[in-house]
Amino acid sequence: MLNCLCKPTIISIPEFLNSTKKYTSNKMVVLENTVKHSRKFEKVLIITMAIVMNISVCAAKAGGIDGLGYMIIDLIRHWAYFILIIMCIVEVIRAGIGGDSNKILSIVMRYLLIFMSMYLVPDLFDAIRDAL
Repeated sequence: MLNCLCKPTIISIPEFLNSTKKYTSNKMVVLENTVKHSRKFEKVLIITMAIVMNISVCAAKAGGIDGLGYMIIDLIRHWAYFILIIMCIVEVIRAGIGGDSNKILSIVMRYLLIFMSMYLVPDLFDAIRDAL
């Protein structure tokens, strides 16, 4: 709304390009100074770059991004299987010790639903993608 009240400034194309170059180079100087003066930011940047390069290598070995995605999903499912079993057993034991034996079935069903959703959600996404 305030832009309507201001007088527009008309500049030529070369002036516009020079102003964007100054702005872009100014941002690069700020980024460079941030990296130089912050060891934590430098470490985060290096780790991020390593992860991105590692993902691209893994994607190439896995046969593309789809293969890498399915590898990651399978890895998560494998780890979650054991983690959910352990968490379910611990919660069932706590409920049994606390005298809430009528909650045991709801606890087990909750963990079964979580585990089932890890298989069901990717299949639903695939079904939607294939339908379109």
